Amino acid sequence: FFSGWEKICYMLLVRAVYAVVTPSVFILAVILVKRLIVGRFAEGARGKSQWQRFRRWIMKTLLPNGKLGGFLPVFGAHWNLHSWVLRALGAKVGKRVFLPGSGLRTF
Repeated sequence: FFSGWEKICYMLLVRAVYAVVTPSVFILAVILVKRLIVGRFAEGARGKSQWQRFRRWIMKTLLPNGKLGGFLPVFGAHWNLHSWVLRALGAKVGKRVFLPGSGLRTF
C-alpha cells in the first residue's frame, strides 16, 4: 500500500483539527475586527457618513448571511458558547437564553 495506518490516522486527525480550528480562528478574527475597527453600532437611524457605511460594509462582508462563518455547525447553536460569541459581537443576550437554530433532524 501507499501508506500505513499511522499516516491514515494522522491525516484524519489533521482534517478533524482543521475542521474545528478554522471556524474558531475565523470567529475570533471577526470579533477582533468588530471590537478594534468597527466598534459599537448606535440605536436609531443609520448614519449617512462614509465611515458609518464602511463599518456596516465590513460586517456585511465578514458575516454575509449571519451564520458566524461556519462556527455554529461545529459547536452547535444550543451551547453557551454561541451566546458568548454573540455578546462579543455586541448583541445583548441574557443569561440562560435558548437560541434555536440547529435542532435535531428527524426523518
